[in-house]
Amino acid sequence: MIINDDEPYLYNLTLRKQSNYTHACSGSFTLQGSHQVCLATENSIEIYDLSEGDLHHRPVVTIDKIDSTITSICTIPNSNTNSSNNTLSKILLLTDSGNVTLLQYDTISNTLKPISIEPLTRSSMRRTAPLSLSAVDPLGRCIFISSLEKFGYMYTINHTSNSPLSSPVEVIRPGSITLSIVGCSGQVYDNPTFAALEYLPVPHLTFYSLDLNLNHVIKGKTYPFKKKDPNFLLALPDLSKFDIIESFNDEIEATNPFVIVGFSNHLIIKDMNGLYTVEIPLPHPNGDTNPINIIAADIQIIKNKSFFILLQTNKGDLLKLQLHKNLN
Repeated sequence: MIINDDEPYLYNLTLRKQSNYTHACSGSFTLQGSHQVCLATENSIEIYDLSEGDLHHRPVVTIDKIDSTITSICTIPNSNTNSSNNTLSKILLLTDSGNVTLLQYDTISNTLKPISIEPLTRSSMRRTAPLSLSAVDPLGRCIFISSLEKFGYMYTINHTSNSPLSSPVEVIRPGSITLSIVGCSGQVYDNPTFAALEYLPVPHLTFYSLDLNLNHVIKGKTYPFKKKDPNFLLALPDLSKFDIIESFNDEIEATNPFVIVGFSNHLIIKDMNGLYTVEIPLPHPNGDTNPINIIAADIQIIKNKSFFILLQTNKGDLLKLQLHKNLN
């Protein structure tokens, strides 16, 4: 390549794209009933099919270049049973561009196309920019996005509308630092509920619900922790469906969601109504006295009859956790 101009010239050619995946989510994005995983680097998205039990080297769908940095992705299940694509999942995409984007698979172009782009904040990452954390209601009715400090927003989702996202409902938490948020399980008649791990400055577990009728956020119960090292949060399925806990009486009409809070060397199972607090110690390898923390987890549901939880520690160990009913 010959440059005749005297001015400096920069020639940039990408020989190999990024392979350090920073975000992941699973669902049925391109084919109904399939098991697929969406992997994202800082500026690209790939979807792989796991239906045959193996991760193929070639992705089903690829978006090679996104002109911004991806900060979070989540799966949005389609709960609309009247739609022809009722089992296809959407992808919630947050980037430092300041937009909230919903992506859906397009069969004609064989790619992911945005069906909704909602401007929320100015570009670039800041502590108060609500682009760092995201969670989705398991029934696909609502999303909750949050900044590291103070601000959060909830959107209701209409899967049959041309504008799927509603106007945001603001959640202001002065003086708080949010570490993690998760969407809690519930029934169709329940309001979407989310759990947040916050520092105020003492660590707290706080539950938030979105009233779908009045369109406002209800701050539920808050549980402080004496220990100052919570570092992990995971929502559990509805335990009453698996006969692990008894169904509640008429005094508590809504579902009682459960979450797992991870600490150094142990876990705590906590419910929204404050009826249960179960502490589970984490096993140490032989002779190892260093703290053990959970860095990743996933829930596997077996034919809606039972489930177990896979936990990965910072030591590289993989743990299996099962919950059983206390017959006593």
